Amino acid sequence: MVIEMLSSEITQKIKNIYLENVIRTLRAGKPKDIIVEGYSMIPTIQFGSRVRIHPCKINEVEINQIIAYKLAVNPWITIHRVINRNETDQGIVLQTKGDHMKHIDRYVITSENFLGTVELFE
Repeated sequence: MVIEMLSSEITQKIKNIYLENVIRTLRAGKPKDIIVEGYSMIPTIQFGSRVRIHPCKINEVEINQIIAYKLAVNPWITIHRVINRNETDQGIVLQTKGDHMKHIDRYVITSENFLGTVELFE
């Protein structure tokens, strides 16, 4: 049991380091390939699919594009589709939804948590 706990802690630390590396690469303006581990974008993006995140400015994003973002409340990068785009006093704000999800996401995406647009590899 102790070994399993240590293994789980090590695995989580490795995932955190990888996540930090992905975000650092994107913030430096370089695209990054990742493997999707969720189901929220089925049928468009399947679990285990490889996608490329292209860093860009949030004001370049249009409705219906798939984007990547990182919320402080979640320990992962989220990949969802833009369903609404608004210009506010604070800048562009995006509303998103997973293709497989019934409800829109409860958080709006700002330039602070936006990472880039997503390209799916077939």
